[in-house]
Amino acid sequence: MLEVFHSIIHRTRIVQNHKRHTRKACSGPEKLAKQVFWSLLIGMLLLGSASLPRAEQGTAVSNYHFTSQQSMTKSTPEGLVSSALENYESLQSYQCRLTLHATKGEEVQDSEYLFYYQKPNLVRMHVSEGSGKGNTVVLRKDGLIRGRREGALSVFPITLKPDDERLRDLWDRRFAESDWGKILEETLARMKMSDADTMEAVGGGQFLLTIRGDDGFLEQTWLERDQLTLARKHVRLHNGDRLDVRWTDVVLNPQFDEDFFYF
Repeated sequence: MLEVFHSIIHRTRIVQNHKRHTRKACSGPEKLAKQVFWSLLIGMLLLGSASLPRAEQGTAVSNYHFTSQQSMTKSTPEGLVSSALENYESLQSYQCRLTLHATKGEEVQDSEYLFYYQKPNLVRMHVSEGSGKGNTVVLRKDGLIRGRREGALSVFPITLKPDDERLRDLWDRRFAESDWGKILEETLARMKMSDADTMEAVGGGQFLLTIRGDDGFLEQTWLERDQLTLARKHVRLHNGDRLDVRWTDVVLNPQFDEDFFYF
């Protein structure tokens, strides 16, 4: 009986030693691979469950209204756009939803962006619909243009060159040239060169400004009557190409975090 007992103890020790050696054999590359796998899995789960950037959630804003003198309109189309520019100059920042429809020959672009601007020239734009959906691009204070995807890939932003084709719409306008100031300045310059421009009050509390050319060119600009902010722009070229832009969900002088235009 004692011999049997010693035999059982001996076999138990053999099994324990075998398990111990087996664990040691797995403690090298295989163990490291397992650790890397679980680290990546946990990281992906954390990134996947992360919320969208603050830019896509909205920001704390202050209610802003132009003074009666700033919003005072003038009796000519040029005067109205000049007043809109004066209002724009008094702004420090704005945000909006920008909806774009453009045609160029047989090509068509339908896109929607969340657009954020802060003077002197900080821009952040998120593609919410259309080609590149999920992309966010910023023009930083140091002049660098950075882009990234949302979700897990947002931890890998890239630096883009200013002439990168991905930063242009179908009509070759760069994203950093899409602020109201540049658009109003261009509109005013074309009005000064045209003898066929008109202004009228239309429904929805807006002014409609129209420029016509002899070759079939048509440009229409809608301004909100109270704030003189851009509401819509429609352009038709002599070859039939069209551009239609709408600005909605406008907030004037939103307060952005210090790193809002930086990644």
